[in-house]
Amino acid sequence: MADSFGVLYQDQLPAVAAALYTVPASTQAIIKHIKLLNTSATDGVTVTLYVGGLTAAHKWHQVSLDAGESAEFSGSLTLETAQTLGGVASSAASITTTVTGDEVT
Repeated sequence: MADSFGVLYQDQLPAVAAALYTVPASTQAIIKHIKLLNTSATDGVTVTLYVGGLTAAHKWHQVSLDAGESAEFSGSLTLETAQTLGGVASSAASITTTVTGDEVT
């Protein structure tokens, strides 16, 4: 098995729920850290993250961030081949998101 540590996703969240990261074929991903930062002047931007799909049943975490605020997850979230990490923000181009982890092949 080979490990590849690094950034799995880095961009601003869309205003419509979308897959941010999909685990490649023959790979397992371990998400170790997620940072959400409200870079806009808008208060109360709601961020929703999903695991394995984009429906309410797949909702994993939700947080509201005021202008300049951030939220972080540190731990181990394991995803199997073809599983996704999805996300959405209530205001487009407001939340910069960085996801780091390990891809194991």
